[in-house]
This record gives sequence, C-alpha cells and structure tokens, in this order.
Amino acid sequence: MKAYVETYGCTLNQADSKIIEGILLKEGVELVDNPKKADIIFLNTCAVKNATENRMLSRIRKLDANKLVVCGCLPKINEKEIRKASKCVLLDTNSLDKIPYLLKERRDFFSQKHLNKLELPFAAQGIIAAIPIAEGCLGNCAFCATRNARGMLTSYPIKDIKLAVEQVIQQGAKEIRLTAEDTGFYGWDKGTSLTVLMEKLCEIPGKFKIRIGMMDPFAAYTQLPDLLKAFDNEKIYQFVHLPVQAGSDCVLKTMNRKYSASEFIEVTDAFRDKFPDMTLATDIIVGFPEETKKDFQKTLELLKQVKPEVINISMFYPRPNTPASKMKKLPTQTLKERSRACTLLREKISLQANERFVDKIFEVTVLEKGRKGGFIARLPNYKQALLEQAEIGETTKIRIIKAFPTYLKAQRL
Repeated sequence: MKAYVETYGCTLNQADSKIIEGILLKEGVELVDNPKKADIIFLNTCAVKNATENRMLSRIRKLDANKLVVCGCLPKINEKEIRKASKCVLLDTNSLDKIPYLLKERRDFFSQKHLNKLELPFAAQGIIAAIPIAEGCLGNCAFCATRNARGMLTSYPIKDIKLAVEQVIQQGAKEIRLTAEDTGFYGWDKGTSLTVLMEKLCEIPGKFKIRIGMMDPFAAYTQLPDLLKAFDNEKIYQFVHLPVQAGSDCVLKTMNRKYSASEFIEVTDAFRDKFPDMTLATDIIVGFPEETKKDFQKTLELLKQVKPEVINISMFYPRPNTPASKMKKLPTQTLKERSRACTLLREKISLQANERFVDKIFEVTVLEKGRKGGFIARLPNYKQALLEQAEIGETTKIRIIKAFPTYLKAQRL
C-alpha cells in the first residue's frame, strides 16, 4: 500500500503528521510524494480561520473521496461542511493510534480521550524537529474553535518529552520546536511547568537550539520570574510569541482573555530588559465585535509602544460553535481599513527592528532552503538570515548586510 500525507497549519499539526507518517511506516506502508500515486491520502487540516477552512474544503473537493482521510482540527470544528464536500473518512486528533485499523477498514474514528502522542511512532524529522509537549488548552477564548478540536489540557510527562528530544538530536536535529496549543500552560494539570521542562531539556548534551512555541500572556505573566530565568540559556532561542490580540481591555474582556494590556506590557518590558536583542512575536485580531475606533486606536498605540518584531494580523471572522459567532459583526469595510492600518504599522516596526542588526556578525547553523531560493539560518533571537550559498547543517559565521521587514540578508565570512 502507498500513502500520501499533506499537512497544513501550525507546528503542532506538523508534529501530528510526523506521527501519521511514523505509524504508516511501521505498518509497512510506502510514503509517496504525489496523491495520484497513493492508495490512501491523509489530509491534515487547519481550521483556525474562515479563509483557511475554505481552503481546506476546496482541497477536499479536489482529492479522490474514495482514498481520502481528513484529519487535523477540521473534523471536529466543522464536520458538517466536510460531509457536504466529500464522502471521505474522518479522523480526529485524538485517534491517530487508530490508523492501523483504518488501513484495514474504511471508517471514521473520533475520541474524546487524549493520547500520549510521544508514545506513538514518529517519522524521521531531519535538522528541524517538532516535539509536542501537550494537547488541548486551559483557555476559553470567545473566538477560538481550536479548543473544540483539541479539548482541555493534557500535558505529556517530562521524561517522555526529554526522551523524544534526545532521540531527534541523535538523529541530527539542530532546532527543536516545542509545540502545543499553548506552551505557557504546560504542566498546569500535572503540578509542573514550562520552566521546569525547559531546565530539564537544557541539561541534554549537544549543540542544538530550542524554540518555545506560542504562550498566552496570562500564563507568561503568572510565571514571569521563572520564565526569564529559563530563557537565560544559550540552548533557548531568545524568541517569545505572546498573542496580545488587542490593546483595549474592553475588547480583551469581550474575547474572554485573562490579562490586561498593561500586564502584557509588563511581561514584554521584563523580557526586553533581560534580553535586549530578543524577538517578540504577537497576534492581533482587528474588528472583533464591539471594537470601537477608540479600542482600535489603543491597539495601534500598544504596538507603537511595545514594537513587536513579528505581528500576525487577522481580520475577525466568526468560527462555528464559538461564543463570538453569536456576536454582531462589524462592517467588512471597517475590518479592511483597520487591517490595512495595522499592516502599514507592522512593516515600519519590523523594518526598523531588523535594521539594528546590519553589519553585526553571528555564528549560525544553516537549517533549511528558502522558499524562493537561498538558505535560511536563524540568529540567537530566531531572526531569519538568508544566505545565497550554504550547506544545510553547517555552522558558519555570517555578517548581516541588508534588512527587510521579514528577514535579514547575510553573507558568509
């Protein structure tokens, strides 16, 4: 039997796909690089936004329903629309262990019980490896449908995570991406924490870097001193992804976020003081229901004050079966205008931040090919440096020669 696996979405989804591939290989299935060559197709979907869901549904319609297994977040977020689009098989994120049965019997698998996915086989990941540390979340944000797909928090044991990291390092991994729906809540259900996990992983010998995935500002605020200490290690990228979503406390309350704008600023100021060259990433939702002009202006003011190097901007669109789906939407034109204003500010902030690194020298490891050519390395703060010529896996010294809003151009020394 031959199988094709196609993946969309976050690093957690990418890790799930490596598990799918690992199970298939263990079952003696050959992996192919084209759905037309496959006897069975696994489409690992993302459904975090309406536009993404529409893209998934379009892809589902194009693939052979008799071969297709739709997995990832979409089956639990919007099963109804998948059924309209195709007569395919559905597999939710809690049922990856059922793949051997699915290969023998064409049927759906759904479960409410979380697996310890680190106990399942993983396909080889290469120089960049994604390691899941938990499933689900403790948040209950009004706009989020991912909670419906992945459920409440289940953290994996530290010993299992450490073993998984050791294994990928032995296989040649140089960048470890710790991933979860929200890494900041890791361990809250088990009497431990992300900072304890980070400290244990940094004890592993070898030359590698760990990237910590997205964490809720509330989770970061409640463990800030320990986080600052844990990030102060050469094996941890000085990169923090804290999605503020809005600069107005009124909007944050409507979103059911558990922190204030001032608390977010307190966290980012503390990180900036400790790590002046760090990279801060954040997410913004523009046009959330009840967001006024004044509320939006507060978001722009927060961005001007904090100056996140990476700003991911989304216009609000309601997701199915979420509290926000019952709220009155703002006019589409308002969403577009606010998104445009945020985008212009983002480009200015990002370029200014990157220009600080021109002419500086760094030692880096080349990690992957660029999408439009060249090779990508990461600075200690996870900024992307693009080299024209390099070999993946090599460690080399570089000089930054030019800055762009989303990356730095570098030359080898």
